[in-house]
Amino acid sequence: MKTKTKIRHCIKNNPLLNDYGMGSPPWTPLKLKSKQIKQDQKRLIDNAENFELACSLFSEIDQTQSIDSSGHSSYYIKHLFERRLECGHLSNGTLIAAALTTGFQIKRIGSTPNVLLNISKETLQQLYDESLQYQKYPQHKEAVN
Repeated sequence: MKTKTKIRHCIKNNPLLNDYGMGSPPWTPLKLKSKQIKQDQKRLIDNAENFELACSLFSEIDQTQSIDSSGHSSYYIKHLFERRLECGHLSNGTLIAAALTTGFQIKRIGSTPNVLLNISKETLQQLYDESLQYQKYPQHKEAVN
């Protein structure tokens, strides 16, 4: 299945999923929420490269049987992935779509854009420790004058 098709499949099964995460930013006027979500879904579909990077990292992570309600949110995890993958910005929605595609369970945290995943605290600690070895934005070689 092609990358963009995988992302569209996630959106079809989770209609509020978009680049922002789940739903729309709270500052979005009510009459514009549907339009905002559609625009953000298009942006999510266009994030194919980072989506594939996140899928590759998720495929290395063991899943727990259930979601730990006291665990860290997708927003926290996305920051670990950004550093570990050295990919710059990774959207919350891209992380969620990659988790879904690789078989993880999600549970939305109230009306926030964030979700919880079935990842153990130990695994998250290991991801955190590993992420410290990387930079979110790797240093570029010295600029040539």
